[in-house]
Amino acid sequence: GSQLKPVEPEDIVILLRSPGSVGGHFQKALESHGIRCSSGGGTDLLDTEEIGTLRSLLQIIVNPRQDIPLISTLASPVFGFTADDLAQIRSINKTGSFYDALLESGIPKAAAFLDVLMMLRRDARRYTMTRLLESCFTLTRLDSIYGAMPAGAVRQTNLRTFFQLAVDYEQGGLKDLTQFLQHLDTLQGKGVLSAGTSTAGCVTIMSIHK
Repeated sequence: GSQLKPVEPEDIVILLRSPGSVGGHFQKALESHGIRCSSGGGTDLLDTEEIGTLRSLLQIIVNPRQDIPLISTLASPVFGFTADDLAQIRSINKTGSFYDALLESGIPKAAAFLDVLMMLRRDARRYTMTRLLESCFTLTRLDSIYGAMPAGAVRQTNLRTFFQLAVDYEQGGLKDLTQFLQHLDTLQGKGVLSAGTSTAGCVTIMSIHK
């Protein structure tokens, strides 16, 4: 008998009446299982997993006492803290910021992370923003880690695009990391940055009308 070929992500299309309103929920659900998506309208660069992690890291370099970006960074593939790790840390200090609990935890994994964060916070005070991003990649291997994941080439393209955003921002005379993060929020509100697209290895999300 004829052999059926295994189903690949690019063989699957999710049809929605209005992808604009709910497509993001489908995308996040699929990506949480390591399944990449593409949509006719393109994904916002700042909504991709790899840029989300890098942004969270930059936010805690500015101020580590922000629980959501700190936990997002810890739970990312870059640092690999499990739900059990995070619960154990939180149990040490239930009322302060998660950063305070991390400082008190004494867990080797936490100590290793804090060493990296301390070096990056020091580099943020000493260097330009683009040099800081280079330090982020060197110390965390963030670009290599996402590059080794499904659709790694697209992920690395997105990281290079983000780096170029920082270069352009600095050339405009603005070098403050806090201002750069605010600039990203503004860009995200406008939805003007498209991520790299590759349908290989991606489930497509599109409208019924398309």
